[in-house]
Amino acid sequence: MEFYEELHLKLIDAKDENIITLETWFNNPLIPTPDIENYRLPPSFLEIYQKSDGMRIQWEATNIEQAYGSMEFLKMEAVLSSWEDSIYEPEDLEMNEMLEFFHPFDQVSPEILCGFMITPNETYQSIYLNMAGETDTSFLDLDFDGYVTMLYESRAYKNWPIILLNIQNNDLESPLISDFKSDMPVLFPDFDWDKYVSIYQSLKL
Repeated sequence: MEFYEELHLKLIDAKDENIITLETWFNNPLIPTPDIENYRLPPSFLEIYQKSDGMRIQWEATNIEQAYGSMEFLKMEAVLSSWEDSIYEPEDLEMNEMLEFFHPFDQVSPEILCGFMITPNETYQSIYLNMAGETDTSFLDLDFDGYVTMLYESRAYKNWPIILLNIQNNDLESPLISDFKSDMPVLFPDFDWDKYVSIYQSLKL
């Protein structure tokens, strides 16, 4: 079972208990083309897209304000396209030349994109994050399999990759982490913060 299928089932359970509302969208399978091999994408990433060429899962708590989650895997055509004029302008490359090679696959929120670094010579192992309007690309220290594992463990909670960056920086008192630690056990009783941190640490590259 793919991570998103397990996530979907977990969220359906919460919906059935009237803990959250839930909306989902799944696409038709990707029809592979020979040029996809040139991007050296992880096999597990391609396997997901061979089931659904893009997907969206969004939930919102029924009894906690500002507690929600989302994931949106973009269509493959968008992932592999140039993101010039979308997330960067040519002059931004003077500050971060790697933006040219950033190919987002997950629209975590309107402000956050996570994706691959794909240069002409290699596809970087780690997933990177970019905030809208910024030229920085942050290293999540997770490969794709680690990324989707933490997405599942986070239940796609709002802006969850930022929580990983907070853990990296030992910023464990951030408002987002405070909300996460408070909301998650209420919404998903099997959640344990210490276990969550331990899983992340075990998956880091």
